Amino acid sequence: MAEIIGDNRVFGISSFLSDDASRHELEEFILAHRDKNPSQLRLKYLSDKRLTQYDREKLEFFILQLEASSRFGKKISGLATLCYPSMIAGEQASNVRVSLFHASLVRDERSFIDLTAGLGIDFMIIARRINPEGNNCTAIEMDAIKADCLEANLRLNGFAGAVVVNTESIEYLRGMRRQNITYELIYVDPARRSKSGGRIYDPADCTPDIITNRHLLLAAGRRILIKNSPMLDITKCLELFPEAKNIYIVSYRNECKEILVDIDREADPYDALQTSAKRIIAVDIREDSDIRQESFTSEEIRLKYTAGYVDPEELEEYEGADHHEFPEESADEDHHICPEGNEGSAHPESAGISRQSSDSRNSQNSPDFQDSKKVTLWLYEPSVAIMKTGAWRILAERYGLRKCSPNCHLFISERFRPEFPGRILRLNRVIRKKDIKSLKGEKRNVVVRNYQMKADQLAARLKVIPGSDRYIYGLTAGDKERPLLIEAIQSSPSGLIHN
Repeated sequence: MAEIIGDNRVFGISSFLSDDASRHELEEFILAHRDKNPSQLRLKYLSDKRLTQYDREKLEFFILQLEASSRFGKKISGLATLCYPSMIAGEQASNVRVSLFHASLVRDERSFIDLTAGLGIDFMIIARRINPEGNNCTAIEMDAIKADCLEANLRLNGFAGAVVVNTESIEYLRGMRRQNITYELIYVDPARRSKSGGRIYDPADCTPDIITNRHLLLAAGRRILIKNSPMLDITKCLELFPEAKNIYIVSYRNECKEILVDIDREADPYDALQTSAKRIIAVDIREDSDIRQESFTSEEIRLKYTAGYVDPEELEEYEGADHHEFPEESADEDHHICPEGNEGSAHPESAGISRQSSDSRNSQNSPDFQDSKKVTLWLYEPSVAIMKTGAWRILAERYGLRKCSPNCHLFISERFRPEFPGRILRLNRVIRKKDIKSLKGEKRNVVVRNYQMKADQLAARLKVIPGSDRYIYGLTAGDKERPLLIEAIQSSPSGLIHN
């Protein structure tokens, strides 16, 4: 992957793209070569020793834009063509749909600073909510090449009033403090890569170090949005950011993208420090940008599940429903996409079961169905954002569900609850040893949860082919976590993307 690097470059990206004729030249190059292999283009054009440094850098830039626009075009859908300083910058850039969620959190703020602007996707989408032309909005980028591209991107997208500053963000915050300058909204997305290129999860190890310099952040902004690694543990997050009022677990197409911390300095400081006042919000963003949110308090996610588990013996007696129709849904009920990329995770519609009292739930270790041979049973798999919360007790109580086993985070119910935040399937049958031979060559999606083998291993053992609306779940049931194979059918096949 080629990158435009070096302080001695003679090709200025922002100045070049400020000219209409130059932009047209770039567009013509991309159109003429869009079906070509970038590596072959580099070999063809850049091996010419007669090229001047300017022409060589310009051609490197053109080929990079061709490659990046082809790979990341969908990611920035809705923005004008972006200028990329490197392929890595495109890979690390926010998806527009996630940025739109960030922008939806803007309230009445009238000034904004992004301390880690990068390509400017988050900056532009948030700034547009503050002021259409970017007035009172500042973008900080410490890398000179990225800052050059950022300036070009703002111009290309109509942000004439926005200011780009090529500096280190902590130094800029110190200068703001000396001059008593504040912004109503601060956004920061610290770099989560080490010098060797490895991934970093602890905010204190990221750049900038917002933990050590939290006093500068709190002094500089009325409200602060801090984007963290999706791998950050929620309990750890609560400890690191005691001032936070809301913590958002953000997933797109059922892949967890980030843990977003929302600090409001104008909130009651006593209230903000109270554990019960903190909200953990699981956010599922669909492909069409529709958003589903499920909220818990930080106290609720700490509650242990105590309601008992599905009885594997009763489950094994299940003979499936006599019909293949699904309950009718009202026109205004939400439908949620089951995103690709996470084995065993998804995210469509939702469901639940008849609720019992806590005494009743604790008094029996069986599902909430009376005769497993006659009823229709539904399998509920929480979305990846819900999984991250670990709020099993509240989820079960909220939707009236029974958990499969202590370490299998799937739920079963006899009631269909389309509002459930995750994938919903109708149980078809329990697969027994005698049934396995008949599955050979059949289309089945295989998912495992706390099972004794991986999904690809189970699929190979069963000799099934991925596809269709039918799933085979390898799961465990009961206190002793007995392994079972369940065949289930997606509740709304037409609106989902399968794994």
